[in-house]
Amino acid sequence: MKILLLNPSTRSGEKVLKSDRCQVKVLGGMGLWPPISLAECAASLRDVGHEVSILDSIILGKTFDQMVNAVTLEEPDVVVFQNTTPTLPDDIEAARRMKSNLPKLSVVFYGLHATTRPQDFLSETVPFAIRNEPEGTLVELVNHIADLSKQPIDNILSLSYWNAGKIEANPDRPLVENLDTLPFAAREFLSNELYILPTEGAPFTIIKTSRGCPYSCTYCTAIPFSKKKWRVRSPQSIVKEVIECQENFGIDHFMFLSDTFNMREDLIMELCERLQRDAPRVKWVSNSRVDTITLNMARAMKAAGCIAVSLGIESGDDEILRRIKKMATTDDAR
Repeated sequence: MKILLLNPSTRSGEKVLKSDRCQVKVLGGMGLWPPISLAECAASLRDVGHEVSILDSIILGKTFDQMVNAVTLEEPDVVVFQNTTPTLPDDIEAARRMKSNLPKLSVVFYGLHATTRPQDFLSETVPFAIRNEPEGTLVELVNHIADLSKQPIDNILSLSYWNAGKIEANPDRPLVENLDTLPFAAREFLSNELYILPTEGAPFTIIKTSRGCPYSCTYCTAIPFSKKKWRVRSPQSIVKEVIECQENFGIDHFMFLSDTFNMREDLIMELCERLQRDAPRVKWVSNSRVDTITLNMARAMKAAGCIAVSLGIESGDDEILRRIKKMATTDDAR
C-alpha cells in the first residue's frame, strides 16, 4: 500500500503545533516542531513493507489548496492525518476534497481528538479514527485495507470506525509496555534541516523518552491519550537514537519529550553519563515537574548538554494548584 502521513495546513494559514497531547497555535518565537509521531508511525509501516511518505505541509509553507493538490498528485491509497481540535474543521474539509479527487482514498485520523471524540468527524469521508498510541492499530488497519490480513475490522483494537451509517468502537489496545521495542522515528521522510531550535538557530529533532503520567492534573490531556502508567525507554536506547540522528542526519540539538521526563533520578543520571561519554557534542532541552527535579539531577543534566528545562509551574497560587490536583506547591516551584 502507498501511505501518505500528513501534517495538514489550515485554510487560514495559521500554524498549529501538534505532538500527541499538545495542540496549540504557533506564536512568535516558538518555532515549529518536527511531526515526530508521524515519523514513528512511518517507521512501523515501513518495517512491514508499505510504501511510505510524510508531507509536513506546515513546515513546507504550503497553502491549503497546494496541500490538497500535492496529496492528489501523490495518489496514495491511504492518507493519515495527525488531527487536532483547533484544526478539526479544516482537517475534515481537506479530507472531503481529497476524497472528491481520489474516490478510492482511505482517510485515517489519529491524535487526541480522535481518541476522545471520534464522533465529531467519523463519516463516509473520514471512516477511521485511531485512539491512543497509533502504531500497532495503524499497521493492522492498513493491512486490513490492503487485504493483506484476514483479520476482521472489528478485531482491530483501539479503532473507531464508520459502518453503514453508525459508529463502531472496538476495545482499547493494551499499552506498549517496552518502548525499546518500537523502531526509531523514520526521519528519512522529514526535511530535518527545516526544524530550527529558536534559541540556537540550529536544526533539532524530538526524541520521546517515555509515555504516560501517574499524576492526575485536571487540565492535562496526558491521561486520556497516554494513560496513567508511566513507561520509559532505557537510557541506552535514547542515546542510540541520539547517535543515529548525529551520524545519519547531522543533528546535534534535541528535545527530549515526554509526559513526565525525570520521574526516576537513577535513569536521568545514567542518561546523562551516557550522553557525556558517547555523544558529547549534543545540546538538548526537556520538560519537568517542579517536584521531580533535584539539584544533583540538574547539575548532571547541564554537564550532559542540557540548555533549558520547561518547568510545569502552572500557577503561583497554592489553592489553584490544589484544585487542579497538581500535587506540587509554590515552594516546590521556588
